[in-house]
Amino acid sequence: MGLLLTKTEDPIPPSDSPEEQLEVEAECSEGTAGAEVTLAATAASTGDLPAGWTTKQVGEWKDRNPWLDIKAGKLGCLVCKKAKTLLLSEKGPGLHLAEEWISSDVISSEAKRLRKKIYKHRDSQAHTRSVEIERLSYKKLNPLMTMQEFNGAEVGNIHKSDHACAEIISHIAKEMRCNFVCNVKEIDSRVSITIDESTVHGSPYVIIYIRCDVSGKGDVDNVFLDLVELTDGVDAESIYYSMMASLHNAGMSDDFLKTHLISIATDGAAVLTGKASGLVFRLKEKFPNVQSVHCVAHRLELAVKEVAGTNQFEFFISKLYSLYNQSTRNARLLREAAAELDMEILKIGQIFTIRWVASSFKTGKAVWKDFPALALHFKTRQKYKGLLKHLANSGFVEDLAVMKDILRELQSLSLKLQKREMLLVDSSLAIQQTINLIEGRAKINRSQFYESVIASLTKRLPESNLVLMLKAPDKRFWPGEQEDLILHGEPEVHSLAKALVEPTREAVEQFQDWKLQCTALGKTLEARNRLRKDIPFVRSWIKAGHRLSSSWKPGRQPQEVEPRHLWSILT
Repeated sequence: MGLLLTKTEDPIPPSDSPEEQLEVEAECSEGTAGAEVTLAATAASTGDLPAGWTTKQVGEWKDRNPWLDIKAGKLGCLVCKKAKTLLLSEKGPGLHLAEEWISSDVISSEAKRLRKKIYKHRDSQAHTRSVEIERLSYKKLNPLMTMQEFNGAEVGNIHKSDHACAEIISHIAKEMRCNFVCNVKEIDSRVSITIDESTVHGSPYVIIYIRCDVSGKGDVDNVFLDLVELTDGVDAESIYYSMMASLHNAGMSDDFLKTHLISIATDGAAVLTGKASGLVFRLKEKFPNVQSVHCVAHRLELAVKEVAGTNQFEFFISKLYSLYNQSTRNARLLREAAAELDMEILKIGQIFTIRWVASSFKTGKAVWKDFPALALHFKTRQKYKGLLKHLANSGFVEDLAVMKDILRELQSLSLKLQKREMLLVDSSLAIQQTINLIEGRAKINRSQFYESVIASLTKRLPESNLVLMLKAPDKRFWPGEQEDLILHGEPEVHSLAKALVEPTREAVEQFQDWKLQCTALGKTLEARNRLRKDIPFVRSWIKAGHRLSSSWKPGRQPQEVEPRHLWSILT
């Protein structure tokens, strides 16, 4: 739901095995090979990185696995190193402490083999237990302190209550939030809001992220701000007042928001985007210059889901999914059939039922690869005669091939839109490029499915006025002829200046001087360069907040104690 990720989170959809993860990562990294040559040279000169790894790869791996310790080209585990003493006391069957990970001595000459070692350690019982120890709930503080005193430990004069611990965490979180908002005001950064609804133990919440320049040097990032319980309901009015109260409590007044709030990003829920009474409508009533952004990646998934002509295909894939995922016996028989053909089985999942199109591509690819084994298995049972007839139908095989090719292109687009560095204008280019590729395939094979996909993408992913405003000062979209350039983009720059609450006539004159006389950028165009980073449009990073919020479990506490703020744990 925003123009960037949190890393948070890896844009690569989760896979079921290390091998599948490696395959997806390889596909995602094909386009960045050239850019990594310089980084690889730098890494080789330092000698501190594992063999075959670049500085960029190290950063990505540490983002996904914060426990990784990299020293002198070798890997280790910070969590297992800290939990070593505690694990020794409960050492048992299956709980093996890997000394090479504790002593940071894991090395391999091949990058692929090193990645497999990481996956193997991450999924090991000892590492999982170490992570559990590190993430031990502070509700356990009181009994742990009592146990230490019984054992004769000198704990000193310190807080021993989980309530005191909760209060300290809440105080730290409030101070962090206060410092963050003060810093945003001090550097005079424009801000965008990204919100989404979540449910924690049956209670509705709205999660709020702020996207802004966090350093004053153009380092735009997504920062978690608050997680607000919707005690008054989940209608647009309740969400609006809850969100505004949270912003005010954080120190963002209406006067500040009037001059610095530039956009809000949401998903397509009617309660958020309703034209007559949705949250965005109410926000624009108070702040008319605010731009609204509907998550581009989310719209892509909706576009694919609405494609006509996929119902029968989806129904058949769903039957295969039920057949082999709800019966271990059928899964075993399919593996035996595959063994006879000396082939490897790919897991068949669901299709068009979960948000990310990459998972649908993986399912289509699995059916394509497993086709011979499926046909052989269906021949052995009379009850599968109807499925065999459908599978062997030439029309189904053609549809399967077309579906796989289309989903491959859409998977690539989905992963591009989720990249941290992806900008709003660049997303428009990526979408148009994908539509052009599909149109090119459609000229070869005039399948109704191709035409339906093109129509759905065009309908669901139009260029908004905001994209047109940001395109005008971008030299990539300027006309080639000087005569056409004279008046190019002036209405869009006028609208952009108005959205930024800057003098419109001055902005247009600065734009004319810049494009025709090659003068320095004016104030408005410089703000535009920051604006294109400040506007969010991809929402997968917000899932990190969802996971953290949904894993929080409230403890029992007396009514007179101030309730624990869920947002303080996420800060």
